Amino acid sequence: MPKCTPADREGTIDPEWHDLLEATVQGDEQATSLLDSARTADPATRSELAALAASSGRLAVTAGDHETAERLLNVAIELSDATGVERARLLLDLARASESRGDITRSRELLNDVVSLAEAGDDVDLLVDAAVRSTFPPDWRAGDRRTAAMLDLAERLDAERTVGASRRGAILAARSMVEMRIPISADPQQQVAWVTRASVAQPLAEEALTLTEGRSDADRLVALVAWRSTHRGPTWLLRRLEVSAQAVDLAQRLLDHDRLADASVGMAVDSLEAGDRAGHARAVATLRWAASSDGNPRLRWWAATVAAGAALLDGDTDTATRHRAEADAVGDRHALPGWVAAELLLAAEITITTDDATEMRKYLGPDDFPVLESPIARASVALMSAILGDVERAGRYATLAVRALDQESSYLLCLALLGRTAATIGDAELGGVLLERLAPWRGRVAVDASGWWCIGPVDLAIAELEVVAGRGADAATSLDAAEELARSIGDVRSLQRVDEVRARLGRPADGARPSPAPETSAGIDELSDRELDVLRLIARGRTNAAIGAELSYSPSTIRADTVSIYRKLGVRGRAEAAAVAVTAGLLDPTT
Repeated sequence: MPKCTPADREGTIDPEWHDLLEATVQGDEQATSLLDSARTADPATRSELAALAASSGRLAVTAGDHETAERLLNVAIELSDATGVERARLLLDLARASESRGDITRSRELLNDVVSLAEAGDDVDLLVDAAVRSTFPPDWRAGDRRTAAMLDLAERLDAERTVGASRRGAILAARSMVEMRIPISADPQQQVAWVTRASVAQPLAEEALTLTEGRSDADRLVALVAWRSTHRGPTWLLRRLEVSAQAVDLAQRLLDHDRLADASVGMAVDSLEAGDRAGHARAVATLRWAASSDGNPRLRWWAATVAAGAALLDGDTDTATRHRAEADAVGDRHALPGWVAAELLLAAEITITTDDATEMRKYLGPDDFPVLESPIARASVALMSAILGDVERAGRYATLAVRALDQESSYLLCLALLGRTAATIGDAELGGVLLERLAPWRGRVAVDASGWWCIGPVDLAIAELEVVAGRGADAATSLDAAEELARSIGDVRSLQRVDEVRARLGRPADGARPSPAPETSAGIDELSDRELDVLRLIARGRTNAAIGAELSYSPSTIRADTVSIYRKLGVRGRAEAAAVAVTAGLLDPTT
Protein backbone atom coordinates (compact mmCIF):
# COMPACT_ATOMS: atom_id res chain seq x y z
CA MET A 1 0.00 0.00 0.00
CA PRO A 2 1.46 3.41 -0.95
CA LYS A 3 2.33 5.67 1.94
CA CYS A 4 0.37 8.86 2.25
CA THR A 5 2.47 12.06 2.29
CA PRO A 6 1.58 15.37 3.92
CA ALA A 7 -0.20 17.99 1.88
CA ASP A 8 1.56 20.94 0.22
CA ARG A 9 3.50 22.72 2.94
CA GLU A 10 4.58 25.93 1.24
CA GLY A 11 4.19 28.76 3.70
CA THR A 12 5.74 30.10 6.83
CA ILE A 13 6.55 26.86 8.67
CA ASP A 14 10.19 26.42 9.58
CA PRO A 15 11.94 23.54 7.74
CA GLU A 16 12.45 21.87 11.12
CA TRP A 17 8.69 21.33 11.36
CA HIS A 18 8.64 19.95 7.81
CA ASP A 19 11.01 17.31 9.18
CA LEU A 20 8.57 16.59 12.01
CA LEU A 21 5.78 15.76 9.57
CA GLU A 22 8.04 13.71 7.33
CA ALA A 23 9.38 11.76 10.30
CA THR A 24 5.82 11.20 11.52
CA VAL A 25 4.75 9.82 8.14
CA GLN A 26 7.76 7.52 8.02
CA GLY A 27 7.36 6.39 11.62
CA ASP A 28 10.90 7.63 12.33
CA GLU A 29 12.10 7.71 15.95
CA GLN A 30 13.21 11.29 15.35
CA ALA A 31 9.54 12.30 15.33
CA THR A 32 9.33 12.07 19.12
CA SER A 33 12.10 14.60 19.81
CA LEU A 34 10.83 16.91 17.06
CA LEU A 35 7.36 16.79 18.55
CA ASP A 36 8.76 17.75 21.95
CA SER A 37 10.34 20.80 20.30
CA ALA A 38 7.14 21.64 18.47
CA ARG A 39 5.21 21.81 21.73
CA THR A 40 7.32 24.83 22.76
CA ALA A 41 6.86 26.65 19.44
CA ASP A 42 4.80 29.84 19.27
CA PRO A 43 0.98 29.38 19.16
CA ALA A 44 0.65 30.34 15.49
CA THR A 45 3.22 27.76 14.41
CA ARG A 46 1.64 25.07 16.56
CA SER A 47 -1.76 25.87 15.12
CA GLU A 48 -0.47 25.71 11.55
CA LEU A 49 1.36 22.45 12.22
CA ALA A 50 -1.74 20.96 13.86
CA ALA A 51 -3.94 21.94 10.91
CA LEU A 52 -1.48 20.48 8.42
CA ALA A 53 -1.09 17.24 10.38
CA ALA A 54 -4.89 16.95 10.68
CA SER A 55 -5.52 17.46 6.95
CA SER A 56 -2.76 15.03 6.06
CA GLY A 57 -4.12 12.52 8.56
CA ARG A 58 -7.59 12.70 7.04
CA LEU A 59 -6.08 12.21 3.60
CA ALA A 60 -4.26 9.13 4.91
CA VAL A 61 -7.54 7.72 6.26
CA THR A 62 -9.17 8.13 2.85
CA ALA A 63 -6.14 6.50 1.21
CA GLY A 64 -6.39 3.51 3.55
CA ASP A 65 -3.02 4.19 5.20
CA HIS A 66 -4.35 3.99 8.74
CA GLU A 67 -1.05 3.68 10.60
CA THR A 68 0.18 6.92 9.06
CA ALA A 69 -3.20 8.51 9.69
CA GLU A 70 -3.09 7.57 13.35
CA ARG A 71 0.41 9.04 13.80
CA LEU A 72 -0.47 12.30 12.03
CA LEU A 73 -3.76 12.74 13.88
CA ASN A 74 -2.06 12.12 17.22
CA VAL A 75 0.41 14.91 16.33
CA ALA A 76 -2.50 17.17 15.40
CA ILE A 77 -4.20 16.52 18.74
CA GLU A 78 -0.94 17.03 20.66
CA LEU A 79 -0.25 20.42 19.04
CA SER A 80 -3.77 21.73 18.73
CA ASP A 81 -5.34 24.03 21.27
CA ALA A 82 -8.73 22.96 19.95
CA THR A 83 -11.45 22.23 22.49
CA GLY A 84 -15.07 21.21 22.34
CA VAL A 85 -16.49 20.34 18.93
CA GLU A 86 -13.25 21.13 17.09
CA ARG A 87 -11.37 18.65 19.25
CA ALA A 88 -14.20 16.14 18.88
CA ARG A 89 -13.81 16.17 15.10
CA LEU A 90 -10.13 15.31 15.45
CA LEU A 91 -10.99 12.51 17.85
CA LEU A 92 -13.60 11.15 15.43
CA ASP A 93 -11.01 10.95 12.65
CA LEU A 94 -8.59 9.28 15.04
CA ALA A 95 -11.28 6.80 16.11
CA ARG A 96 -11.85 5.85 12.49
CA ALA A 97 -8.12 5.34 11.95
CA SER A 98 -7.77 3.27 15.13
CA GLU A 99 -10.74 1.06 14.27
CA SER A 100 -9.48 0.56 10.73
CA ARG A 101 -6.05 -0.39 12.08
CA GLY A 102 -7.70 -3.09 14.19
CA ASP A 103 -7.68 -1.37 17.59
CA ILE A 104 -11.44 -1.51 18.17
CA THR A 105 -11.18 -0.97 21.93
CA ARG A 106 -9.27 2.29 21.50
CA SER A 107 -11.70 3.41 18.83
CA ARG A 108 -14.61 2.82 21.19
CA GLU A 109 -12.98 4.92 23.92
CA LEU A 110 -12.43 7.78 21.48
CA LEU A 111 -16.01 7.61 20.20
CA ASN A 112 -17.31 7.90 23.76
CA ASP A 113 -15.28 11.10 24.13
CA VAL A 114 -16.62 12.40 20.81
CA VAL A 115 -20.21 11.85 21.88
CA SER A 116 -19.66 13.71 25.16
CA LEU A 117 -18.00 16.69 23.42
CA ALA A 118 -20.57 16.79 20.62
CA GLU A 119 -23.45 16.75 23.08
CA ALA A 120 -21.88 19.51 25.15
CA GLY A 121 -21.31 21.56 21.98
CA ASP A 122 -24.81 20.87 20.65
CA ASP A 123 -23.39 19.52 17.37
CA VAL A 124 -26.04 17.02 16.34
CA ASP A 125 -24.39 15.96 13.07
CA LEU A 126 -21.11 15.17 14.79
CA LEU A 127 -22.92 13.18 17.46
CA VAL A 128 -24.83 11.21 14.81
CA ASP A 129 -21.60 10.50 12.92
CA ALA A 130 -20.01 9.16 16.10
CA ALA A 131 -23.05 7.08 17.05
CA VAL A 132 -23.32 5.55 13.57
CA ARG A 133 -19.60 4.78 13.44
CA SER A 134 -19.90 3.14 16.85
CA THR A 135 -22.31 0.65 15.23
CA PHE A 136 -19.55 -0.87 13.08
CA PRO A 137 -18.41 -3.60 12.84
CA PRO A 138 -22.02 -4.86 13.19
CA ASP A 139 -21.06 -8.24 14.67
CA TRP A 140 -19.15 -6.53 17.46
CA ARG A 141 -21.98 -4.11 18.24
CA ALA A 142 -24.93 -6.51 17.97
CA GLY A 143 -27.07 -6.13 21.06
CA ASP A 144 -24.65 -3.58 22.54
CA ARG A 145 -26.43 -1.35 25.04
CA ARG A 146 -23.83 1.42 25.04
CA THR A 147 -24.14 1.84 21.29
CA ALA A 148 -27.93 1.75 21.60
CA ALA A 149 -27.72 4.53 24.21
CA MET A 150 -25.61 6.64 21.82
CA LEU A 151 -28.23 6.17 19.13
CA ASP A 152 -31.02 7.06 21.58
CA LEU A 153 -29.27 10.32 22.35
CA ALA A 154 -28.61 11.03 18.67
CA GLU A 155 -32.25 10.37 17.79
CA ARG A 156 -33.54 12.65 20.55
CA LEU A 157 -31.27 15.55 19.66
CA ASP A 158 -31.93 15.07 15.94
CA ALA A 159 -35.68 15.33 16.59
CA GLU A 160 -35.14 18.56 18.57
CA ARG A 161 -32.83 20.23 16.06
CA THR A 162 -33.89 23.53 14.51
CA VAL A 163 -31.05 23.83 11.99
CA GLY A 164 -29.86 21.30 9.41
CA ALA A 165 -31.36 18.28 7.70
CA SER A 166 -32.57 15.35 9.77
CA ARG A 167 -30.24 12.36 10.07
CA ARG A 168 -33.01 10.04 11.21
CA GLY A 169 -32.41 7.64 8.30
CA ALA A 170 -28.82 6.95 9.35
CA ILE A 171 -29.79 6.66 13.01
CA LEU A 172 -32.52 4.10 12.31
CA ALA A 173 -30.23 2.14 10.01
CA ALA A 174 -27.58 1.91 12.70
CA ARG A 175 -30.16 1.00 15.32
CA SER A 176 -31.51 -1.82 13.14
CA MET A 177 -28.08 -3.46 13.02
CA VAL A 178 -27.62 -3.17 16.77
CA GLU A 179 -31.07 -4.60 17.43
CA MET A 180 -30.95 -7.37 14.81
CA ARG A 181 -28.98 -9.93 16.80
CA ILE A 182 -28.32 -10.48 20.46
CA PRO A 183 -25.22 -12.59 21.24
CA ILE A 184 -25.87 -15.46 23.64
CA SER A 185 -22.39 -15.06 25.15
CA ALA A 186 -21.21 -11.76 26.62
CA ASP A 187 -17.62 -12.65 25.76
CA PRO A 188 -16.74 -11.01 22.42
CA GLN A 189 -14.33 -13.87 21.72
CA GLN A 190 -17.24 -16.33 21.90
CA GLN A 191 -19.92 -14.48 19.94
CA VAL A 192 -20.75 -17.47 17.78
CA ALA A 193 -24.41 -17.95 18.69
CA TRP A 194 -27.19 -15.38 18.42
CA VAL A 195 -30.84 -14.67 19.07
CA THR A 196 -32.20 -13.04 15.92
CA ARG A 197 -34.69 -10.19 16.35
CA ALA A 198 -35.86 -9.57 12.81
CA SER A 199 -39.30 -8.40 13.91
CA VAL A 200 -37.62 -5.50 15.75
CA ALA A 201 -34.84 -4.68 13.31
CA GLN A 202 -36.47 -5.05 9.91
CA PRO A 203 -39.08 -2.26 10.28
CA LEU A 204 -36.29 0.10 11.38
CA ALA A 205 -34.14 -0.79 8.36
CA GLU A 206 -37.12 -0.45 6.03
CA GLU A 207 -37.91 3.02 7.33
CA ALA A 208 -34.25 4.04 7.04
CA LEU A 209 -34.25 2.94 3.40
CA THR A 210 -37.39 4.99 2.74
CA LEU A 211 -36.04 8.10 4.49
CA THR A 212 -32.81 8.06 2.45
CA GLU A 213 -34.47 7.28 -0.90
CA GLY A 214 -32.92 9.25 -3.78
CA ARG A 215 -29.82 10.23 -1.82
CA SER A 216 -26.25 9.31 -2.68
CA ASP A 217 -24.41 10.09 0.54
CA ALA A 218 -23.02 8.23 3.53
CA ASP A 219 -26.42 8.07 5.24
CA ARG A 220 -27.90 6.29 2.22
CA LEU A 221 -24.98 3.86 2.15
CA VAL A 222 -25.48 2.97 5.81
CA ALA A 223 -29.19 2.45 5.16
CA LEU A 224 -28.48 0.09 2.25
CA VAL A 225 -25.95 -1.94 4.24
CA ALA A 226 -28.30 -2.09 7.22
CA TRP A 227 -31.25 -3.30 5.14
CA ARG A 228 -29.12 -6.04 3.59
CA SER A 229 -27.75 -7.03 7.02
CA THR A 230 -31.22 -7.38 8.55
CA HIS A 231 -32.94 -9.21 5.66
CA ARG A 232 -31.01 -12.46 5.25
CA GLY A 233 -33.87 -14.91 4.80
CA PRO A 234 -34.50 -16.66 1.46
CA THR A 235 -37.77 -14.79 0.90
CA TRP A 236 -35.84 -11.54 0.47
CA LEU A 237 -33.39 -12.71 -2.19
CA LEU A 238 -34.58 -10.68 -5.20
CA ARG A 239 -34.67 -7.44 -3.23
CA ARG A 240 -31.38 -8.26 -1.54
CA LEU A 241 -29.73 -8.54 -4.94
CA GLU A 242 -30.99 -5.09 -5.84
CA VAL A 243 -30.01 -3.49 -2.54
CA SER A 244 -26.58 -5.17 -2.49
CA ALA A 245 -25.82 -3.90 -5.99
CA GLN A 246 -26.81 -0.36 -5.01
CA ALA A 247 -24.64 -0.53 -1.89
CA VAL A 248 -21.58 -1.75 -3.83
CA ASP A 249 -22.00 1.00 -6.42
CA LEU A 250 -22.45 3.78 -3.86
CA ALA A 251 -19.56 2.59 -1.66
CA GLN A 252 -17.27 2.64 -4.69
CA ARG A 253 -18.33 6.17 -5.58
CA LEU A 254 -17.84 7.38 -2.01
CA LEU A 255 -14.47 5.58 -1.73
CA ASP A 256 -15.65 3.96 1.50
CA HIS A 257 -13.61 0.76 1.69
CA ASP A 258 -15.22 -0.43 4.93
CA ARG A 259 -18.78 -0.28 3.61
CA LEU A 260 -17.62 -1.56 0.22
CA ALA A 261 -16.37 -4.71 1.95
CA ASP A 262 -19.67 -5.15 3.81
CA ALA A 263 -21.65 -4.63 0.61
CA SER A 264 -19.41 -6.92 -1.45
CA VAL A 265 -19.79 -9.78 1.03
CA GLY A 266 -23.55 -9.35 0.84
CA MET A 267 -23.44 -9.31 -2.95
CA ALA A 268 -21.29 -12.44 -3.03
CA VAL A 269 -23.74 -14.35 -0.81
CA ASP A 270 -26.81 -13.15 -2.70
CA SER A 271 -25.34 -13.94 -6.12
CA LEU A 272 -24.34 -17.44 -5.06
CA GLU A 273 -27.73 -18.17 -3.53
CA ALA A 274 -29.28 -17.15 -6.85
CA GLY A 275 -26.93 -19.48 -8.75
CA ASP A 276 -24.98 -16.61 -10.33
CA ARG A 277 -21.34 -17.67 -10.02
CA ALA A 278 -20.16 -14.83 -12.28
CA GLY A 279 -21.83 -12.30 -9.96
CA HIS A 280 -20.28 -14.05 -6.98
CA ALA A 281 -16.83 -13.87 -8.60
CA ARG A 282 -17.22 -10.14 -9.32
CA ALA A 283 -18.26 -9.47 -5.73
CA VAL A 284 -15.33 -11.48 -4.32
CA ALA A 285 -12.94 -9.60 -6.64
CA THR A 286 -14.35 -6.28 -5.41
CA LEU A 287 -13.94 -7.39 -1.81
CA ARG A 288 -10.35 -8.41 -2.39
CA TRP A 289 -9.63 -5.09 -4.09
CA ALA A 290 -11.09 -3.18 -1.14
CA ALA A 291 -8.97 -5.25 1.26
CA SER A 292 -5.78 -4.73 -0.75
CA SER A 293 -6.44 -0.98 -1.00
CA ASP A 294 -6.86 -0.49 2.74
CA GLY A 295 -4.86 -1.24 5.86
CA ASN A 296 -7.91 -2.43 7.79
CA PRO A 297 -7.33 -5.98 9.11
CA ARG A 298 -11.08 -6.62 9.20
CA LEU A 299 -11.19 -6.22 5.41
CA ARG A 300 -8.24 -8.56 4.93
CA TRP A 301 -9.94 -11.07 7.21
CA TRP A 302 -13.23 -10.83 5.30
CA ALA A 303 -11.43 -11.31 1.99
CA ALA A 304 -9.56 -14.38 3.25
CA THR A 305 -12.67 -16.05 4.70
CA VAL A 306 -14.75 -15.55 1.57
CA ALA A 307 -11.82 -16.65 -0.63
CA ALA A 308 -11.64 -19.85 1.44
CA GLY A 309 -15.32 -20.49 0.83
CA ALA A 310 -14.90 -19.88 -2.92
CA ALA A 311 -11.97 -22.31 -3.08
CA LEU A 312 -14.01 -24.99 -1.33
CA LEU A 313 -16.79 -24.44 -3.84
CA ASP A 314 -14.23 -25.25 -6.53
CA GLY A 315 -13.18 -28.35 -4.63
CA ASP A 316 -9.73 -26.89 -3.96
CA THR A 317 -9.19 -27.88 -0.35
CA ASP A 318 -5.50 -26.94 -0.32
CA THR A 319 -6.18 -23.32 -1.32
CA ALA A 320 -9.13 -23.12 1.05
CA THR A 321 -6.97 -24.32 3.94
CA ARG A 322 -4.35 -21.70 3.13
CA HIS A 323 -6.93 -18.88 3.06
CA ARG A 324 -8.51 -20.19 6.25
CA ALA A 325 -5.13 -20.11 8.03
CA GLU A 326 -4.55 -16.56 6.79
CA ALA A 327 -7.97 -15.45 8.05
CA ASP A 328 -7.48 -17.14 11.40
CA ALA A 329 -4.08 -15.48 11.89
CA VAL A 330 -5.47 -12.00 11.15
CA GLY A 331 -8.56 -12.53 13.28
CA ASP A 332 -6.63 -13.90 16.24
CA ARG A 333 -3.97 -11.19 16.12
CA HIS A 334 -6.53 -8.38 16.16
CA ALA A 335 -9.29 -10.13 18.16
CA LEU A 336 -11.69 -9.32 15.35
CA PRO A 337 -15.43 -9.78 15.86
CA GLY A 338 -16.70 -12.91 14.19
CA TRP A 339 -13.33 -14.57 13.67
CA VAL A 340 -14.08 -17.39 16.11
CA ALA A 341 -17.31 -18.25 14.31
CA ALA A 342 -15.65 -18.07 10.89
CA GLU A 343 -12.76 -20.27 11.96
CA LEU A 344 -15.12 -22.90 13.35
CA LEU A 345 -17.38 -22.94 10.30
CA LEU A 346 -14.52 -23.08 7.81
CA ALA A 347 -12.84 -25.83 9.81
CA ALA A 348 -16.09 -27.81 9.93
CA GLU A 349 -16.66 -27.38 6.19
CA ILE A 350 -13.14 -28.55 5.33
CA THR A 351 -13.48 -31.47 7.73
CA ILE A 352 -16.74 -32.62 6.14
CA THR A 353 -15.40 -32.03 2.62
CA THR A 354 -12.32 -34.16 3.26
CA ASP A 355 -14.32 -36.77 5.20
CA ASP A 356 -11.70 -36.60 7.97
CA ALA A 357 -13.04 -38.78 10.79
CA THR A 358 -10.26 -37.80 13.20
CA GLU A 359 -11.05 -34.11 12.83
CA MET A 360 -14.79 -34.75 13.08
CA ARG A 361 -14.38 -36.38 16.46
CA LYS A 362 -12.77 -33.18 17.78
CA TYR A 363 -16.10 -31.40 17.29
CA LEU A 364 -18.05 -33.92 19.31
CA GLY A 365 -17.24 -32.29 22.61
CA PRO A 366 -19.45 -31.55 25.63
CA ASP A 367 -23.01 -30.43 24.93
CA ASP A 368 -22.57 -27.22 26.93
CA PHE A 369 -19.83 -25.86 24.66
CA PRO A 370 -20.98 -22.28 23.79
CA VAL A 371 -20.77 -22.69 20.02
CA LEU A 372 -23.34 -25.50 20.18
CA GLU A 373 -26.04 -22.94 20.97
CA SER A 374 -25.96 -22.03 17.27
CA PRO A 375 -28.31 -23.86 14.85
CA ILE A 376 -25.60 -24.04 12.19
CA ALA A 377 -23.15 -25.57 14.67
CA ARG A 378 -25.77 -28.07 15.82
CA ALA A 379 -26.52 -28.97 12.21
CA SER A 380 -22.79 -29.43 11.53
CA VAL A 381 -22.33 -31.68 14.56
CA ALA A 382 -25.43 -33.65 13.58
CA LEU A 383 -23.99 -34.34 10.12
CA MET A 384 -20.55 -35.26 11.46
CA SER A 385 -22.14 -37.61 13.99
CA ALA A 386 -24.16 -39.21 11.21
CA ILE A 387 -21.08 -39.72 9.06
CA LEU A 388 -19.29 -41.31 12.05
CA GLY A 389 -22.22 -43.62 12.67
CA ASP A 390 -23.38 -42.03 15.93
CA VAL A 391 -27.08 -42.14 15.09
CA GLU A 392 -28.30 -41.16 18.55
CA ARG A 393 -26.20 -38.00 18.70
CA ALA A 394 -26.98 -37.11 15.10
CA GLY A 395 -30.71 -37.34 15.73
CA ARG A 396 -30.50 -35.39 18.97
CA TYR A 397 -28.56 -32.49 17.49
CA ALA A 398 -30.69 -32.46 14.37
CA THR A 399 -33.83 -32.15 16.51
CA LEU A 400 -32.29 -29.28 18.49
CA ALA A 401 -31.23 -27.50 15.30
CA VAL A 402 -34.67 -27.84 13.70
CA ARG A 403 -36.29 -26.26 16.76
CA ALA A 404 -33.96 -23.25 16.60
CA LEU A 405 -34.02 -22.62 12.83
CA ASP A 406 -34.53 -18.99 11.94
CA GLN A 407 -35.19 -17.80 8.38
CA GLU A 408 -32.89 -14.81 8.97
CA SER A 409 -29.86 -16.87 9.99
CA SER A 410 -28.29 -19.21 7.39
CA TYR A 411 -31.66 -20.94 6.96
CA LEU A 412 -31.05 -22.84 3.72
CA LEU A 413 -27.56 -23.94 4.75
CA CYS A 414 -28.86 -25.39 8.03
CA LEU A 415 -31.73 -27.16 6.25
CA ALA A 416 -29.36 -28.66 3.68
CA LEU A 417 -26.95 -29.87 6.38
CA LEU A 418 -29.83 -31.43 8.28
CA GLY A 419 -31.15 -32.97 5.07
CA ARG A 420 -27.85 -34.74 4.53
CA THR A 421 -27.96 -35.85 8.16
CA ALA A 422 -31.44 -37.34 7.85
CA ALA A 423 -30.47 -39.07 4.60
CA THR A 424 -27.28 -40.48 6.13
CA ILE A 425 -29.01 -42.00 9.17
CA GLY A 426 -32.13 -42.94 7.20
CA ASP A 427 -34.53 -40.96 9.40
CA ALA A 428 -37.68 -40.82 7.27
CA GLU A 429 -39.67 -38.82 9.84
CA LEU A 430 -37.07 -36.05 10.13
CA GLY A 431 -36.59 -36.24 6.37
CA GLY A 432 -40.28 -35.55 5.82
CA VAL A 433 -40.12 -32.41 7.97
CA LEU A 434 -37.06 -31.17 6.09
CA LEU A 435 -38.53 -31.95 2.67
CA GLU A 436 -41.50 -29.76 3.51
CA ARG A 437 -39.27 -26.90 4.58
CA LEU A 438 -36.88 -27.20 1.64
CA ALA A 439 -39.49 -27.60 -1.10
CA PRO A 440 -40.20 -23.85 -1.60
CA TRP A 441 -36.53 -23.18 -2.30
CA ARG A 442 -35.85 -25.43 -5.28
CA GLY A 443 -33.48 -23.78 -7.71
CA ARG A 444 -31.60 -22.00 -4.92
CA VAL A 445 -28.09 -22.60 -3.62
CA ALA A 446 -27.69 -23.21 0.13
CA VAL A 447 -25.02 -20.81 1.44
CA ASP A 448 -24.54 -19.35 4.90
CA ALA A 449 -25.41 -15.74 5.59
CA SER A 450 -21.77 -14.60 5.82
CA GLY A 451 -20.43 -16.29 2.70
CA TRP A 452 -18.18 -18.81 4.44
CA TRP A 453 -19.94 -22.06 3.61
CA CYS A 454 -21.81 -23.26 0.53
CA ILE A 455 -23.31 -26.74 0.64
CA GLY A 456 -24.67 -26.66 -2.89
CA PRO A 457 -28.06 -26.73 -4.64
CA VAL A 458 -31.15 -27.15 -2.49
CA ASP A 459 -32.39 -29.68 -5.06
CA LEU A 460 -29.49 -31.96 -4.12
CA ALA A 461 -30.52 -32.03 -0.46
CA ILE A 462 -34.10 -32.68 -1.56
CA ALA A 463 -32.95 -35.56 -3.80
CA GLU A 464 -31.13 -37.24 -0.91
CA LEU A 465 -34.28 -37.04 1.20
CA GLU A 466 -36.43 -38.34 -1.64
CA VAL A 467 -34.16 -41.39 -1.90
CA VAL A 468 -34.76 -42.10 1.81
CA ALA A 469 -38.50 -41.65 1.27
CA GLY A 470 -38.44 -44.21 -1.54
CA ARG A 471 -39.39 -41.67 -4.19
CA GLY A 472 -36.87 -42.72 -6.80
CA ALA A 473 -38.40 -40.97 -9.80
CA ASP A 474 -38.71 -37.70 -7.87
CA ALA A 475 -35.11 -38.05 -6.70
CA ALA A 476 -33.89 -38.56 -10.26
CA THR A 477 -35.67 -35.37 -11.37
CA SER A 478 -34.23 -33.42 -8.43
CA LEU A 479 -30.74 -34.72 -9.21
CA ASP A 480 -31.03 -33.52 -12.80
CA ALA A 481 -31.94 -30.02 -11.56
CA ALA A 482 -29.16 -30.10 -8.95
CA GLU A 483 -26.59 -31.18 -11.51
CA GLU A 484 -27.53 -28.40 -13.92
CA LEU A 485 -27.25 -25.76 -11.20
CA ALA A 486 -24.02 -27.23 -9.79
CA ARG A 487 -22.43 -27.11 -13.23
CA SER A 488 -23.53 -23.51 -13.74
CA ILE A 489 -21.77 -22.41 -10.56
CA GLY A 490 -18.78 -24.73 -10.91
CA ASP A 491 -19.61 -26.56 -7.69
CA VAL A 492 -17.22 -29.51 -7.86
CA ARG A 493 -18.26 -31.05 -4.55
CA SER A 494 -21.96 -31.04 -5.40
CA LEU A 495 -21.31 -32.66 -8.76
CA GLN A 496 -19.51 -35.47 -6.96
CA ARG A 497 -22.41 -35.82 -4.51
CA VAL A 498 -24.88 -35.93 -7.41
CA ASP A 499 -22.89 -38.87 -8.74
CA GLU A 500 -22.86 -40.57 -5.33
CA VAL A 501 -26.61 -40.12 -4.82
CA ARG A 502 -27.30 -41.52 -8.28
CA ALA A 503 -25.21 -44.55 -7.35
CA ARG A 504 -27.23 -45.00 -4.13
CA LEU A 505 -30.44 -44.58 -6.07
CA GLY A 506 -29.50 -47.50 -8.29
CA ARG A 507 -31.87 -48.19 -11.14
CA PRO A 508 -34.55 -45.50 -11.57
CA ALA A 509 -37.74 -46.19 -9.66
CA ASP A 510 -41.41 -45.61 -10.49
CA GLY A 511 -40.99 -46.34 -14.19
CA ALA A 512 -38.40 -43.69 -14.88
CA ARG A 513 -35.99 -44.68 -17.62
CA PRO A 514 -32.22 -44.49 -17.11
CA SER A 515 -30.09 -42.22 -19.24
CA PRO A 516 -28.57 -44.25 -22.06
CA ALA A 517 -24.96 -45.19 -21.60
CA PRO A 518 -22.57 -43.51 -24.02
CA GLU A 519 -22.15 -45.50 -27.21
CA THR A 520 -18.99 -43.81 -28.43
CA SER A 521 -15.70 -42.60 -27.06
CA ALA A 522 -16.33 -39.00 -28.13
CA GLY A 523 -14.26 -36.59 -26.07
CA ILE A 524 -11.50 -39.03 -25.19
CA ASP A 525 -9.02 -37.10 -27.32
CA GLU A 526 -9.66 -33.98 -25.22
CA LEU A 527 -8.49 -35.60 -22.00
CA SER A 528 -5.07 -34.83 -20.60
CA ASP A 529 -2.69 -37.65 -19.66
CA ARG A 530 -3.56 -37.26 -16.00
CA GLU A 531 -7.29 -37.26 -16.75
CA LEU A 532 -6.83 -40.48 -18.74
CA ASP A 533 -5.13 -42.05 -15.71
CA VAL A 534 -7.97 -40.88 -13.49
CA LEU A 535 -10.55 -42.24 -15.93
CA ARG A 536 -8.87 -45.68 -15.98
CA LEU A 537 -9.00 -45.82 -12.19
CA ILE A 538 -12.63 -44.63 -12.13
CA ALA A 539 -13.44 -47.50 -14.47
CA ARG A 540 -11.79 -49.88 -12.00
CA GLY A 541 -14.10 -48.65 -9.26
CA ARG A 542 -11.58 -46.58 -7.29
CA THR A 543 -12.83 -43.73 -5.08
CA ASN A 544 -11.40 -40.22 -5.47
CA ALA A 545 -9.39 -40.66 -2.28
CA ALA A 546 -7.90 -43.91 -3.55
CA ILE A 547 -7.14 -42.37 -6.94
CA GLY A 548 -5.40 -39.43 -5.27
CA ALA A 549 -3.29 -41.74 -3.15
CA GLU A 550 -2.30 -43.88 -6.14
CA LEU A 551 -1.43 -40.94 -8.40
CA SER A 552 0.04 -38.76 -5.61
CA TYR A 553 -2.44 -35.89 -5.98
CA SER A 554 -4.74 -34.26 -3.43
CA PRO A 555 -8.40 -35.34 -3.31
CA SER A 556 -9.44 -31.84 -4.39
CA THR A 557 -7.31 -32.14 -7.53
CA ILE A 558 -8.89 -35.51 -8.36
CA ARG A 559 -12.38 -34.04 -7.81
CA ALA A 560 -11.60 -31.25 -10.25
CA ASP A 561 -10.23 -33.77 -12.77
CA THR A 562 -13.35 -35.89 -12.40
CA VAL A 563 -15.66 -32.96 -13.17
CA SER A 564 -13.49 -32.04 -16.16
CA ILE A 565 -13.67 -35.64 -17.43
CA TYR A 566 -17.47 -35.67 -17.14
CA ARG A 567 -17.72 -32.40 -19.03
CA LYS A 568 -15.37 -33.42 -21.84
CA LEU A 569 -16.99 -36.83 -22.29
CA GLY A 570 -20.53 -35.52 -21.93
CA VAL A 571 -21.39 -38.08 -19.26
CA ARG A 572 -23.36 -37.80 -16.03
CA GLY A 573 -21.47 -39.96 -13.59
CA ARG A 574 -18.86 -42.58 -12.85
CA ALA A 575 -20.79 -45.44 -14.44
CA GLU A 576 -21.11 -43.64 -17.76
CA ALA A 577 -17.48 -42.51 -17.62
CA ALA A 578 -16.38 -46.10 -16.99
CA ALA A 579 -18.42 -47.25 -19.99
CA VAL A 580 -16.65 -44.72 -22.19
CA ALA A 581 -13.29 -45.96 -20.90
CA VAL A 582 -14.16 -49.54 -21.83
CA THR A 583 -15.54 -48.52 -25.24
CA ALA A 584 -12.37 -46.58 -25.96
CA GLY A 585 -10.23 -49.59 -25.07
CA LEU A 586 -8.53 -47.92 -22.11
CA LEU A 587 -8.74 -51.13 -20.10
CA ASP A 588 -9.89 -54.69 -20.31
CA PRO A 589 -13.60 -54.76 -19.30
CA THR A 590 -12.97 -57.94 -17.29
CA THR A 591 -10.41 -56.31 -14.97
